[in-house]
Amino acid sequence: MQTIIELDNRLLDRARFITGIKEQTALIRAGLEALIERANARMDATTGDPGAEYAGGDKPIQLCTEDEKRQRIRALLDFAACEGFPVEKLDIPSREERNAR
Repeated sequence: MQTIIELDNRLLDRARFITGIKEQTALIRAGLEALIERANARMDATTGDPGAEYAGGDKPIQLCTEDEKRQRIRALLDFAACEGFPVEKLDIPSREERNAR
């Protein structure tokens, strides 16, 4: 998808310097991904509920559900174990279990 946007050149130059990413499209993509990740982290830290409204304004984008996160972690641990990495099987608590602690 192509979109025309107007950006401050000083802001782009600073982002290039800090990240080392020279290509503009990759820089914009990395910035958007970082923004989404930061918003999700802030939302998780303040509410613990990806569907909850919070005081930060717009509802944050939820990239995956809690069950999908658990499945991905389990798949990663299984893969690491199959590759011979010393991995202990972890009991991954649900959000409710984490909040109860």
